[in-house]
Amino acid sequence: MFSNRSHKFLATGVVSIAVLATLSGCGSVATQDSSSTGTATATCTPRNTTITRASGTVKSIGTDSLVITKQDGSNVTMTLSSQTVITQQTLAATSALTNGSFVTVAVTPSSDGSTYTADTILLTSGLGGGGFGRGTGGQNGGAGSGGQNGNNRNNSCRPQRAGTPGANGGFGGGRQNGGAGNGNGNRLFGTVAQVSGTTLVVDDASNNSYLLTLTSKTQIIQTQTVTASALQIGQNVSVVGTSTAATTITIVTNTPASAKNS
Repeated sequence: MFSNRSHKFLATGVVSIAVLATLSGCGSVATQDSSSTGTATATCTPRNTTITRASGTVKSIGTDSLVITKQDGSNVTMTLSSQTVITQQTLAATSALTNGSFVTVAVTPSSDGSTYTADTILLTSGLGGGGFGRGTGGQNGGAGSGGQNGNNRNNSCRPQRAGTPGANGGFGGGRQNGGAGNGNGNRLFGTVAQVSGTTLVVDDASNNSYLLTLTSKTQIIQTQTVTASALQIGQNVSVVGTSTAATTITIVTNTPASAKNS
C-alpha cells in the first residue's frame, strides 16, 4: 500500500544551463611527388582541445561571449557561437512526474539494499537504459565521454569521432546529461508508473518495477531548450570549455516558488 502522506521539496534549487559547442576538426594536407613514382604524402596538424574549468559569477554577457569572475577575483572569457546549444534545467513539483514520463533517478539504497530513496529525479526526453547502474557523476559532474573529441584523450591526428563533452546535469549521473564527475551512487533509468504520496514507482526497460521513497530533500529537475537570454549577470556559474569556447555552463539559483510543493 502506498503512503498518502504529503511532502515538500526543501532542497536548494539548481538551474543548469548546458552549452554544447562543436570542436573543430583536424586538418590534413596531401602533396604529390614530382617523380615518376607519384608518391603522395599527408601532413596533419594536431589540435589543442584542452578542457578547462572555472567557477564564479557572471560579470558580463555579449552577443558572442560570456565573462565570469572566478572566486580568486580573476576574469575568464568564454566564446559563444551560433552552434551553441543551451538547455536549462529547473526544479519542479511532484505534479511533473506524470505516468509514462522518462526519468533518470539518482538513488541511495538502504544498508541492506531492500529499499531506495530518490535523491535527484531528472525528467528526460527518452529512456536512457534499464535497471540500476553505478553512477559516475556527482552534482555538477564534469564532461561526459562523447567520443575522442569530447574527452580529449590526446591531440594526435588519428581519425576522431565527432563527440562533445557531456552537459552538466543537476546530478551529473544521467546518460543524457552528464557523466565523468567524481560523485555518488546508483542510477535508475525508466518511466514513471505511479506516484502516491511519498512513493514513486519506476519501470525500467525490462519492465522491472522499483519502489522509491520521496523525501523533503528529493529534487525533481525538468529540462528545456532556451536562448542565451537565460544567462544573467550575477548568477553563480560553473563553466567547462576549451581555450576558446564554452562547452557547458551550470547556473545555480534559489528554488523557484512555483517548484515547491504545498
